Amino acid sequence: MSVGARDITLGPVDLDMLPEYPLDRTARLLGSYFLKFETQRWLNSEMCLSCDREIGFIYLNLIFIAQHQVPIGTLPAQEELLAQLARCSLAEWRRFLRRDPNPLHRWQHCRCDGGEVRLMHPVVLEMVEDQLCRRAAREMSNASAAARQRLKRLRERMLAVGMPKQAADDDVLVERMDAWLAEHHRGRRDQAAYDRVFEVAARERWFALSRGGAMP
Repeated sequence: MSVGARDITLGPVDLDMLPEYPLDRTARLLGSYFLKFETQRWLNSEMCLSCDREIGFIYLNLIFIAQHQVPIGTLPAQEELLAQLARCSLAEWRRFLRRDPNPLHRWQHCRCDGGEVRLMHPVVLEMVEDQLCRRAAREMSNASAAARQRLKRLRERMLAVGMPKQAADDDVLVERMDAWLAEHHRGRRDQAAYDRVFEVAARERWFALSRGGAMP
């Protein structure tokens, strides 16, 4: 199957031969997350050392613009849209493409989710995936820290109402009560919420675990 969109080569694109872009349209870098750009890598690259200032300016701008495209890290394949992003006329854009190197150095066609044909760059994709992984790791770390604080407060409340330390140290019991609170009290956990889960734990005989007994 071919697509007649005008792009890098101004020729048809064979969809069956295109690589699949690994990120879908929902992937985003929002808030304090940004595309990590390795300046040393750029300054020592063949592109930086061989391109003129005009081409280098456009090339870098397109990399930065790709961070805000959908899917993230891609560019449109149509030359009219690329010219708009490069802030030049279509005639100027075509002249830029005839230079060596040109503003689309190492950009290549890819197939995105939904079948849309766009442009991807291996280094840009690498940077985006790295930042997405870093964000996921940070969010996981934050979630783990929040969970530790929740359990710490729950243990403190157990001791404050006179429960034995053995019960407060029972990870299975504490995590079961924490899970109950997460399901039934999704807002701020006040004393009434703690009192309620303690009542449920007593009624359901969850404290048997703290005494080494079996769950009924």
